[in-house]
Amino acid sequence: MNAVPSMRLMRAGEEERLLTLMRGLQAALGPMFDRMHAPEDIGRWYLDLMLAECAAHKGVVLIAEDRDEWVGYAILLKDVPSDDEPDEIAYSYAYLAELYVDARLRGEGLGQLMIAQCERLAREAGARWLRVTSLAANVGAMRLYRRAGFRDHLVTLEKPLN
Repeated sequence: MNAVPSMRLMRAGEEERLLTLMRGLQAALGPMFDRMHAPEDIGRWYLDLMLAECAAHKGVVLIAEDRDEWVGYAILLKDVPSDDEPDEIAYSYAYLAELYVDARLRGEGLGQLMIAQCERLAREAGARWLRVTSLAANVGAMRLYRRAGFRDHLVTLEKPLN
């Protein structure tokens, strides 16, 4: 990365630019998981769903931009209630719902900077924990999250039945 991209919260009216990056994330994940929608099928319906999640959980959309070009985004939900597990006390946590860095900048530290910014925003909101999920096959993301201090919490295993 020649210059560090700037980071800011997304503003009203910028939703279509976010949708372009969301399609980029979908394209990156598609080869790892055969049940993903095709990038071109990710439309306004998905964007509206994620923005509704932000509204419901005090969330924000963090944008990374290099001059005027958007090169990454993160969706941070700052107040997610725990599941109603009968053996646990109720709590809430922050959740890094999506993180995307343009392929041209991967491995140059932008993902780490975006995670650090999300951690700061989560702490400021009073969160005690920050969670993220990743496809197990997404080795690059798993390496990034582990370097950022994330550790396994719950692991879901799956077995194909065909």
